[in-house]
Amino acid sequence: MQLHSMKNYLDTLKAKAEAHDVSLLESFKLANVPTSTYYRAVNGKTDLRYDTAIKVNQAIENFYTLQRIHHDTAALQRANRILGPCAK
Repeated sequence: MQLHSMKNYLDTLKAKAEAHDVSLLESFKLANVPTSTYYRAVNGKTDLRYDTAIKVNQAIENFYTLQRIHHDTAALQRANRILGPCAK
């Protein structure tokens, strides 16, 4: 039988941010969590509380969505410039 250690909240958030190509620090800021909390957690000074992890998790998802919208909008604008009036 193999035992698997559970990831702590920070490791889970790091993995999610990386998978979504999102800055974890910016996600903390978007969640209105003090950057000092981020730095304390990253440096092993403290563990994140559940409610903090939930806020940051939601911010990662929001940040990712915002990036996708920006990317899709920019791509649409480029296509409209290239295709010009015939695209309408």
